Amino acid sequence: MNTTSHACPGCGRDDPVQAVPAVYVGGQDAVTSRERDSDGDVRTVTRRVTTALSEALAPAPKEPAYGIGCLGLFAGVVAVGTFLGRVFVGGAARGPSGGIPA
Repeated sequence: MNTTSHACPGCGRDDPVQAVPAVYVGGQDAVTSRERDSDGDVRTVTRRVTTALSEALAPAPKEPAYGIGCLGLFAGVVAVGTFLGRVFVGGAARGPSGGIPA
């Protein structure tokens, strides 16, 4: 029979081992409290409370949507079109001497 120990090599203690997602989820909680607003009305507020360890082990944020990439592509096409329009049409608008015709 194969037994695996997760004891610390330094102190020899056999502490429970948890996966990172379990520590992240375990460190989050919601606290509900009642408080008064500026008008004196009582309202119920729920706040998310997170431990420092849970924040440190939080997963990386999702990558931005493709909307930003499409916007960048559109801006690039407009920039290239403007440049080419200036080169071809702007050069045709000049007179034979290189100046702008009167």
